Amino acid sequence: YTYTHSGWTPAIVSVTGEAIYTATYTATTRTYTVTWQNEDGTELEKDENVEYGTTPSYDGETPTKASTNTHTYEFKEWAPAVSEVKGDVTYKASYTESVRYYTITFENYDGTELKSYSLPYGDPVSYDGETPLKEGNVQHSYTFKGWDADISNVTGDATYTAVFNEIVNEYTITWVDGDGETLKTEQVAYGETPVYSGETPTKAETQQYYYEFNNTWSPEIVSVTGDAEYTAQFSSTVKKYSVVFVDEDGTVLKGPENYDFGTAISEIVLPEKTPTKEATAEFTYTFAGWTPALSVVSDHVVYKATYSSTVNKYTIKFVDENGTTVLQSSEVEYGKTPSYDGETPTKAADAQYTYTFEGWSPVIVDVTGEATYTATYTATVNEYTIEFLSEDGNTVLQSGEVAFGEPPVYSGNAPTKAGYTFKGWADSKGGSAVEIPTVKGDATYYAVFEINKYTVTWLKENGETVATETVEHGKDATKTPAVPEKLGHTGVWEPASVTNVTADVEVKPVYTPITYKVYYYINNTDTEAYKTFDVVFGTAYTIPENPFIEGKTFKQWIDANNNALTEGKIHNIAEDAKFYANCDDIFYVVRWIADGREVFSVSVKHGTDVTENIPAVPEKTGHTGTWENKSVTSIESNLDINAIYTVNKYEVTFTVNGVAYGEPIKVDYGAAVTAPEFTPNEGYDFSGWDVPETMPAEDITLDATHTIKTFTVTWNVNGVETAETYDYGEPPVYPNGTPTKDADAQYTYTFAGWDPVIDIVTGNVTYTAQFSSTVNKYTIKFVNEDGNTVLQSSEVAYGELPAYTGETPIKAADTQYTYTFTGWDPEIDIVTGEATYTATYTATVNKYTIKF
Repeated sequence: YTYTHSGWTPAIVSVTGEAIYTATYTATTRTYTVTWQNEDGTELEKDENVEYGTTPSYDGETPTKASTNTHTYEFKEWAPAVSEVKGDVTYKASYTESVRYYTITFENYDGTELKSYSLPYGDPVSYDGETPLKEGNVQHSYTFKGWDADISNVTGDATYTAVFNEIVNEYTITWVDGDGETLKTEQVAYGETPVYSGETPTKAETQQYYYEFNNTWSPEIVSVTGDAEYTAQFSSTVKKYSVVFVDEDGTVLKGPENYDFGTAISEIVLPEKTPTKEATAEFTYTFAGWTPALSVVSDHVVYKATYSSTVNKYTIKFVDENGTTVLQSSEVEYGKTPSYDGETPTKAADAQYTYTFEGWSPVIVDVTGEATYTATYTATVNEYTIEFLSEDGNTVLQSGEVAFGEPPVYSGNAPTKAGYTFKGWADSKGGSAVEIPTVKGDATYYAVFEINKYTVTWLKENGETVATETVEHGKDATKTPAVPEKLGHTGVWEPASVTNVTADVEVKPVYTPITYKVYYYINNTDTEAYKTFDVVFGTAYTIPENPFIEGKTFKQWIDANNNALTEGKIHNIAEDAKFYANCDDIFYVVRWIADGREVFSVSVKHGTDVTENIPAVPEKTGHTGTWENKSVTSIESNLDINAIYTVNKYEVTFTVNGVAYGEPIKVDYGAAVTAPEFTPNEGYDFSGWDVPETMPAEDITLDATHTIKTFTVTWNVNGVETAETYDYGEPPVYPNGTPTKDADAQYTYTFAGWDPVIDIVTGNVTYTAQFSSTVNKYTIKFVNEDGNTVLQSSEVAYGELPAYTGETPIKAADTQYTYTFTGWDPEIDIVTGEATYTATYTATVNKYTIKF
């Protein structure tokens, strides 16, 4: 503030006493000047008379700072920071500095933008977009070359334009032969005329024609404007074919005769006589036509006579076992299997057998002639009822059926009667025991007994007899001797008295003993005893009941030294004893037997299956074998499985020079083979059928050696002869492909056929190759002086004078000279081979206008 005196306080009044007057002032807020400057000191705004304490504000346009190549600037704040006025103050603008960005543009040749982005000054420029493309045309294609300017670091906005390499297009020219096979493919530049330079095209002969290349192509060859395919063109010659008529056995009836391909059926001359065929056991034959069916001529053909057949019938009889009683008689066609349609044959039973119809002998087969089949029977042994009864006949102990001639066997436990011993069987009640005879009919047998007598024996401790007494069943012993003395023991008889005797009795002294333990083990270890007994010194071992062990047969108890434990062995060792169960596995034998010989056998535990691979039935020449259908699971006894063999039939085919003759026949292995009669064709030699002594174990083909006559065919090609041997009637074929003749400068030679025309062989003959000649053409090129630019290329025949028909060659003027076409080097001459003529020029020195 600034202050101005404004009076006194309190207000001045007349004096009435001491008084103090204090001066008072008026306060005026001071003002100051606020100056706003740019960073470089340039005054932007000046605010005067700004009151103290007031916060100034800048009201002008936002300060700016000019950009440089490298940076841009943006107003940030004033310095110092704007605050309440305390005095004159100057504020200067401050700026935030940023690196300057520029626009980099990549565009294609046609101005199409490929990519555009901003980069800071100084950064490296790079293009990471897709490779620029320029669409080609028929004549040219383009590859990306680079950019119209070198790419450098950013210094400003920049545009880069793609540039391309221009390449003359090449196209695929394909040369195709007459069979559609590619002869050659090559790349030829746009505008050039393609020339075929490969091997002479060929076309495979067809059934109708031979073909020869006529030096033309389809379409006509033109300058290259794209991919092209040229197909060789050919001239054709109609083929001739032989036609032969033969009988079913191959006998020539007519021919061979030659006809042009396509000759109609009506023009083919048939044999004069209708073919015939003799009847066989199976058929009667009637001529039925030709095979293959007659048709227009399209190949060498042999027409064979065919016949329809009528099956012959034969009398088949079925008779009973006596051979005289005819059960059925009927007519059956050859080859069919006869069947018996009457009632099943029977045969009366006798005492020993009952008879059942089994089948026919021989085995019924397909009919090949008259046959008689005899009934056969299976005999079944009769069975009779055999009964075993108790002594009084009131109880049936066993009853069953036993086959005639077999001895009856009582399979139950022996009959018992208290106090009696079973002695056998009587054939009548109350009778004596007899030997039971073999079965002849039903029979009944009665049990026979005898009262038992027993011995009572008093023994010493060592087993010596003290006294004996014989006692009938149920009676008491009456004589009891004194007990033998034993030092250190008190003895009594055991039992003390013998009464109601029902078995032999041994009376032994009993002494006061020392007791030991006896252990019985069934697992051959001392882990856990099967049975444990207290054994008194001097008494017998107690043997437990036989243990059941799965899959084993218990044999006996043994001690640790493998000694068997038997009933009654006296314990005379003052120690505990251990015994172990001795067992065997139960096994059966399964055998596979073929023709009485064991093929394979295996040992199988009781109740298990055969797990080994069952062998194949041994091969038996000429037979088919199978094993009997017997189960090999859960085996409970020994088992034999036998091989069953059946004789095989095999087919015999008769051929004449590889062509079937007659119908094949079926023959049993080992039987005789009968060959048919055969009359050789005219001009052939026949040496017989190669018949084996007996039928082998395979289908066979027996070929009649029917040798055809042979002749020499000589091929003369350019004076060189090649001789070959051919069979009569065979069409000869030149062995070295198509004959050729070397071209000379003027001509190319093409095979034109043989003289005479090739026909089937009927005698010795010489064929001479004939050739047609074609004047050779050569490529004549006219090129510009640089030797690379082809102005004209064409094919010109040998001996002709080539001519340039294009526009006059030119050579671009340079600074010093202007050029004028003067002719060709060398001078154009008649064609004798390929040639290139190069344009020549005269040079005229250029003149220029000089002005001063």
